[in-house]
Amino acid sequence: MSVSPACPQPMALPEIVAAILDQMHGTKVLFAALQVNRLWAAEATRLLWRVDPPIRALADNKDAERLQCYADKITSLYLMGDKDAWKSRFILQGLRFPHLSQVIMKAPRSKDEQMFLQYLQPELRKFECGRGPVSKFYLMQI
Repeated sequence: MSVSPACPQPMALPEIVAAILDQMHGTKVLFAALQVNRLWAAEATRLLWRVDPPIRALADNKDAERLQCYADKITSLYLMGDKDAWKSRFILQGLRFPHLSQVIMKAPRSKDEQMFLQYLQPELRKFECGRGPVSKFYLMQI
């Protein structure tokens, strides 16, 4: 008869894994963590995708469920300088970004304004819009 431990293995607790990986710096370490198990992979992807994710890589993913899984982890989006990232914004339509706290982007043209409403989330704390004026409609939404 085996006796079960009073507490689970520390490395199986999401809080412990998150605390460990939060201290790791560099994508090489996080890519290695992706290969440990599902828990470590979930925490590593959260860290890899949360700040300024590669929008082009996100847009290249055709699996809608997987796409939303990554969007759920994103906390910061930068849609300014990269032409591919700017073009990819159409592919990101319809995604929810529940943890988005920062968006930096070009001012949308009036015909594109509706599409950018998806980035206005309750968690949003910083919104920067460069290159031109923002319409009254857009300001009212913010």
